Amino acid sequence: MKTAVVMIALTCIGIGVSVGMSGEANEQKVSDKWGSVKAGLRLALKSSQSRYRFDQPIVLKMTLKNDGNSNVRIALPDSILEMYRVDVRLPNGAAAPLTLKGKSLWSMGVTGQILKPGELTVDTIPMLNRLYDMTLLGEYTVTVSRLQVYPVKGKPVEVSSNTIKIAVTMDAASKPVSKPASKAETQPK
Repeated sequence: MKTAVVMIALTCIGIGVSVGMSGEANEQKVSDKWGSVKAGLRLALKSSQSRYRFDQPIVLKMTLKNDGNSNVRIALPDSILEMYRVDVRLPNGAAAPLTLKGKSLWSMGVTGQILKPGELTVDTIPMLNRLYDMTLLGEYTVTVSRLQVYPVKGKPVEVSSNTIKIAVTMDAASKPVSKPASKAETQPK
């Protein structure tokens, strides 16, 4: 069932992944910074690096953990932007607008998943800067909130993550992958 949900999400939006995990071994892969606990749940946000060259894809990873004592039902919309409220702030503090690609990612369906105590669910946005306008050079702040989380007994809650900073520069520490030379360029004349 989880595999089917993942395949549907990948097919429908092409940018997000949701997987349930359990156990302490998975804890090591999760960010050590978490948002505040709400209804037994906590959310961590991390990026694959802190500096990006302006033309590199910005990758975000969100991890939701059930630290409570009972099961929690979470909705899994087809669109990552319906699952998470992503707050991207420009270097001047204003909210970054959605791009045309970001505006086009709204779903038509919702599935669900039960998150047992101690389980994690991990989602990825591999190209944040394709969804939000991050063309200005400078330091951005990013926070996410997980929407549509339902404790078994109670009202829906919204769980917020930690805040991360991402610098967009002309030349980041990690350079983009260069194209391999063609055969014509490597052949002697």
